[in-house]
Amino acid sequence: SDLESILQYVRTKELLVRWCEVAAFTLMYRSHLGTLPNRNWQFYDDDESLKQYFRMARVFKAWAFYRARLMDEASRYGWPVMRHMLINFPDIDRSVVERMSTQYMLGTELLFAPVVDKGSSR
Repeated sequence: SDLESILQYVRTKELLVRWCEVAAFTLMYRSHLGTLPNRNWQFYDDDESLKQYFRMARVFKAWAFYRARLMDEASRYGWPVMRHMLINFPDIDRSVVERMSTQYMLGTELLFAPVVDKGSSR
């Protein structure tokens, strides 16, 4: 994500790990030093971070065939690749969906629900 380019904050190891997990399920997987490179945790700062970065890169690569299909559909029909739950499930109770505001669908096949709370594992 390029949010780091415009936001002034310090990226911790935990945030980098989460960022890699989220980015693996988007259309682009990359990293950069950020606006505070000497203070931000980098994926090469320790073996664990490096392994996680490459692990998630393999996840990103693994669904390349599906991502290509979704991008083709987006080009042909204007359907978003990353979709709100209501696009795929229009009859679902909206109060249920509102409680799941951070999750989204990748096409019709993959549901992605990232961990967003600091210190949490689910």
